[in-house]
Amino acid sequence: MSFELVFCDEPATGRAPVCDWLDSLDTGRRNAAMRGLSLVLAVEGPAVCNSEYGKALGGGLYELRIRHDAAELLRAHNPRLLEKFGAPPASDVLLRIFFGCERERVILIVGAYDKGSDPSPRKQQTEIDKARSRLGEYRRRRPTTPVAGQSHSFRRWWISQVRRRR
Repeated sequence: MSFELVFCDEPATGRAPVCDWLDSLDTGRRNAAMRGLSLVLAVEGPAVCNSEYGKALGGGLYELRIRHDAAELLRAHNPRLLEKFGAPPASDVLLRIFFGCERERVILIVGAYDKGSDPSPRKQQTEIDKARSRLGEYRRRRPTTPVAGQSHSFRRWWISQVRRRR
């Protein structure tokens, strides 16, 4: 991965809401989110906004748009993995993951939602506002410890998912 992905935590609880959201998704959507994060966002970073997968929302907030299931993402970005492990289950996918750039080559994931379950403009704006608020709050309290390698790293979350399947 070219960029380190880190989940923003809630200061009061220390929990990472996007990790909880990912854990709550059904298998097909979670697989698509994992592939979108690892094969698209971690490789492209904010340049993802130059493709169908991203959009700049202003004020340093960006949106990763995942409209393809995991098999389609693998086919487009790493077909060798698809050949090696086979196609994950198909699923209807319309996910949004919000992020900001934090330090060099670090992406801070601040929000997410399943647009397919509620495509209304009002819901989208609510989620964007929530992500923008988290990003601003995080930047005001900037941790003094290095962001990369924290307990809320995408890499550690991914490993927990693999271990859970065993």
